[in-house]
Amino acid sequence: MQAGENALLVCGNCSSSPVVDPEEIPMTFQIGMVAADGIIIAGDTRVTNQAGTSRTFSNTSKIVCSVDPPGMYCWSGDCNHEEIANRFLKSLSIEKPEPSLDRIMELGLEAAEEQNSHGWAHQIGAVLIACLSEGKPLLWRIDYAQCVTRPKIIYDKAASGDLLNSAVFFADNYYYLNRPINFLLPLAAHCVLMAGKMNPTGVGGLEAAIWRQSESRPRRLEREEIAALERKSKEDDLKIGRILLAQ
Repeated sequence: MQAGENALLVCGNCSSSPVVDPEEIPMTFQIGMVAADGIIIAGDTRVTNQAGTSRTFSNTSKIVCSVDPPGMYCWSGDCNHEEIANRFLKSLSIEKPEPSLDRIMELGLEAAEEQNSHGWAHQIGAVLIACLSEGKPLLWRIDYAQCVTRPKIIYDKAASGDLLNSAVFFADNYYYLNRPINFLLPLAAHCVLMAGKMNPTGVGGLEAAIWRQSESRPRRLEREEIAALERKSKEDDLKIGRILLAQ
């Protein structure tokens, strides 16, 4: 992809009810952060399969690389949200020159409404989108309920998925504006990994993607980078425990 072409990083979630049913376990945890030099999106990789009273687990990548149209997106939940992300990405790919902020809002709304016209009822959820506009990647959020809201730009951070998870505290308390990706990436990873500790049935694993303003497209972190973030999160968790227990 050349500089100036549209690129996309999308992160989505959904759940089937606005109020968590006692028998329904919230699935997935994802977070987007705006850094001084780009965008971070991190999420879990757990897949929970329920068949009667039997429950099995597996892991899968929820960050997808797209060649045509170029870009990346991350989704969870049903195929409705995946299709909305795909439609939005394709709409952006044919916009020349790069779309304005108002045009991005229109395209996001149109993609969701078009998908809904095919008979898909909107589930409760949100899609986080990092797309190129005015020469740099910007973070957006589209919320879904009984109707679709226009995309809104995110200037700091936004979480989606299991929002009742207490791991949201780390982002709320320790996120700072105007910090670089390298500073915020361990925090984003720690949020996802702690969400897995709080809800191991619905959340587990870690993957992340970053989009630096100096680069024309986002990239998914390599396994070695993820392993380093996992080690740091474990060390930080132990340090916090020792401090709280005065050990």
